[in-house]
Amino acid sequence: MMLLTSVRFRTVGLQRYSMKCTDIFLTLVFGSIAPYTPKTLHDMYFNAPEGDAVAMIHLFGVKYAKEILNADFSKKDIIDASGISNSYLTELNKGVKLAKYVVAK
Repeated sequence: MMLLTSVRFRTVGLQRYSMKCTDIFLTLVFGSIAPYTPKTLHDMYFNAPEGDAVAMIHLFGVKYAKEILNADFSKKDIIDASGISNSYLTELNKGVKLAKYVVAK
């Protein structure tokens, strides 16, 4: 279950920012220098055009297959942290496997 609470803080310039606790957690766990985070998958899935949500999971797997395969965490960890259903783990696996044969446009 993902936390829905927000954290408010001020920068040196006194500008206000709001960041979900889950975003802070994902940055700490997956690092801000990674080319993707589970939030990337979350955004691709939930912002997909109607009927294309599962295709976006496949596309995520294709685009980031190399990084996913070389990561220190599992595909299940990515799915869990993204906030989408665990039943989509199979779809992520399909996308990673497809990366051997296709290239994202």
